[in-house]
Amino acid sequence: AHARPAVRSAGKSRNQQGKGLGGDRDRPRPQLKDASSLTEYYRATGTNPSGFVGLQEKLAGFAAFVDAYSSEFRVHRSFFYDAYIVPFPGLKVGIAGFNSAWRCSQVGQDNGRLLIGTDLVDAAAAHLDGCDAKLCLLHHPFDMFAEWNRKQLRRRLARQFQFLFTGHVHDSDVEFLHQIFGNVFVSTSGALNSREAFNFYSIVQIDLAKGTVTSLLRKWYDDRDCFDQETEKAAEGRISYSGFRATNEETAQLIEISEIRGLLHENSGNAQLVNPLEGVAELKLRDVFVEPIIKDRSSFDRDDDDAGTFTVDDLLRNSDNLVFFGQPEFGKSMLLEYAERFILTTDGCFEGKLPARIKFRDLPKNNFKGISHIVRRALGETVTREQAERYLADGRLILLIDDFNDRNVEGHDARCSMLREFYENYPKCRYILTLTEFLSQAFHYEALRWGEGFAAKTYFISSFNTAKIRQLLVKVSSTRSFGVNAMLDQIVFYFQQLQIPVTPLAVTLFLGVLFRDRGKRNIQNEAYLVENYLETVLEKLNPGDRRSELDFRERESFLAHIAFRMLEKRRFEWPRNEFERGKLDYFDHLDEKVPDVHVFEDFFKKGILQEVDGTVSYKFKFWFHFFLAKAMEKDESRKAFLLGQPDYLRYATALGYKAGLSRNDAELLENIRRRSVEALREALRDVAFQNFDQLPVDAALSQFSEQVEKDIVEKNSADEVDARRDALLPQSGAPQKIDSAEECDDLGVLVTLHSDIIRNTREVPPDTKVDNLRDNVSSYVALMWGSLVAFKEFVTAIPEEDAIKLLFRGVPSKKQEVRLKKLVEGSHRLVYQIVPISVICYMTDHLGNPKLSRSVARILDGELGLVERLFHLLLLFRLDPSAAFEGRRIHP
Repeated sequence: AHARPAVRSAGKSRNQQGKGLGGDRDRPRPQLKDASSLTEYYRATGTNPSGFVGLQEKLAGFAAFVDAYSSEFRVHRSFFYDAYIVPFPGLKVGIAGFNSAWRCSQVGQDNGRLLIGTDLVDAAAAHLDGCDAKLCLLHHPFDMFAEWNRKQLRRRLARQFQFLFTGHVHDSDVEFLHQIFGNVFVSTSGALNSREAFNFYSIVQIDLAKGTVTSLLRKWYDDRDCFDQETEKAAEGRISYSGFRATNEETAQLIEISEIRGLLHENSGNAQLVNPLEGVAELKLRDVFVEPIIKDRSSFDRDDDDAGTFTVDDLLRNSDNLVFFGQPEFGKSMLLEYAERFILTTDGCFEGKLPARIKFRDLPKNNFKGISHIVRRALGETVTREQAERYLADGRLILLIDDFNDRNVEGHDARCSMLREFYENYPKCRYILTLTEFLSQAFHYEALRWGEGFAAKTYFISSFNTAKIRQLLVKVSSTRSFGVNAMLDQIVFYFQQLQIPVTPLAVTLFLGVLFRDRGKRNIQNEAYLVENYLETVLEKLNPGDRRSELDFRERESFLAHIAFRMLEKRRFEWPRNEFERGKLDYFDHLDEKVPDVHVFEDFFKKGILQEVDGTVSYKFKFWFHFFLAKAMEKDESRKAFLLGQPDYLRYATALGYKAGLSRNDAELLENIRRRSVEALREALRDVAFQNFDQLPVDAALSQFSEQVEKDIVEKNSADEVDARRDALLPQSGAPQKIDSAEECDDLGVLVTLHSDIIRNTREVPPDTKVDNLRDNVSSYVALMWGSLVAFKEFVTAIPEEDAIKLLFRGVPSKKQEVRLKKLVEGSHRLVYQIVPISVICYMTDHLGNPKLSRSVARILDGELGLVERLFHLLLLFRLDPSAAFEGRRIHP
């Protein structure tokens, strides 16, 4: 439209050119003086094409160019105009290009002589019926048309088209014509002059959703040798107009929805994210969202390892109804929040769709039509009631329904019934639901029987693995710098210790606990970490929420009381009425009013307590042990009560936490040390025990040092380390039960408890710590030594034939005799060589942390025995194996 057409002579004599309807330049054309004569002329060209040859030859160059240009979008081709329909996602654009040069001549002026009939405009527009936007391309401006044609043409173009693009004048201009019959935006641009550089162009931006059109004017500047804003005509070379609308009802709805999508997108940054880092004002979902692991099989399925994995984006791009199962805090709500944002920002496959994120507990119980009001509220009241009904009926909405099976909500069955009825009335909409995984599958599928046509694909959200934890840490670290690898080590260690499912929320909270300002005390033991984690869960997730009823310490004391009462009663699952009775007794004893019920329900919502089938218990074992430790910290008599129980080792974790909370409980340290020594002496009374210092440890290390180095290097690759971590991370978030049905007198538990208390009892004299470390290492050696010596004595004492039958389940053979001989030799090697190394390696891993390493270095400064030297050396290697190998070999 902006290129000047080539004008050429027909190449014939003046007499020849005078023949026919388009020839003889010298002869005026009085017959084209009004609309009727022009209409007759168009009709004549169709019935007498031979008389039209002159015109065709005059523009033969341009016709050849157009014929050579084949467009898949062209729907009509003629001498006077071409028509094109160009499809876009959810939009069709119609373009009509008119030949305004057919009346141009090399004789005289063209101004006031050009003609385009209104019936031609109507014919071209008819080819573009159904288009959402219609653009007209016209090389010459209105001023060059005959005066009688000019006004009619303007009106007809305004009626049939919304946009007009012209050129020819070698200048740029913009205007918005408001006609009685319609409005049209006119853009005039520069041209390609044969003697000068292309001196003007414009970029036109059309936003049909907002009904605005903006022209960005650009001009060539010789002094700068570049194009830039044409500021002489408009500030920043920008001119905008508004008032455009679509041309059909369906597109009008699409544009209407597009406007709403824009508003929702602007307001979609209000995600309720947990911010773990102090000093960081805000975290956005798009900045820290890590795609969950999604499988087509439950984590409770034994064949889960063979389950296929899927990406969130691919599942959302499909048109299927979806059901996402996940355990509590596995990120179901955050997934729907991400889905809402993804739908709003991905135009291609979601054009004309609106996401409505609602919670199951907000659904009405007695009128399915009330769900429409919930949907409107989810859309931020940006739509009217009539619009909402129309969108629902037309299937324009994607309903994101969270916690569909929230059985704790009153009227659960009634709400399910309302949602089913809602689907039956609006089956064209898309439904994406989240449900809790550990409820019975039968319930899930029964609840999803919404009608004959309803079908949904089901997927399962798995807990994070090490790679996902690392992704989250990398994203968060971009807002506040910290060592990702060091933080990953700590987080994975504590998840393994506490055996809680690795969820995005839990990782985020642990990060906030572990990443502390310099002015605050570092996390020194597991009990201190749990205490800070508890404070985050109860206080920092909802600061200022009902603090006047029970503060953090009061809530902590109540939960500690419940844990100790469970220990006294030896019942760790209470019926709900017994739990309520326990609340009354506790506050009656304090002579205080029982707080409102919502204070206690917070414990269930935050995952500290759980209620399953009307029975209340601690959700995870570590919560019970922590609050039992708090009870002992508040009252030493409770510690004495626990230590007096025959199965006190069943609560070893709580005793270790108690040492961590106190940090200076020397009495508990001595108590457990004494019990450990006595128990081992009794257990190994009949086992010959060789003095540890007399073992050939030097020779053993000399033989194994190179192999140890090779193993350490191989097993510290990123993939190997992540695979080992993943194997230790808990894979299930199912409720945990505390079982006290049988006694626990495991020596291994006792020795490990001694290790924990040594590690957690920091404020004791160095000599006391050294003595306990020696006793603890010796206990491990003695325990393993006794087991292996007993095994060696067993396999050597019984007849060879019986040993083969017992160990290899078969009759004696030469091959089995060789296997038995190797087993006996191996038991000797285990007892005299490998046991000390393996025990000390275990101890360095169990006790190893930077602060303890420095403490041991100070304590053991001076003359070291073989055990102390080996322990200290391996403790240093525990902190950084690869760096340690650069400076020394594993030799005592």
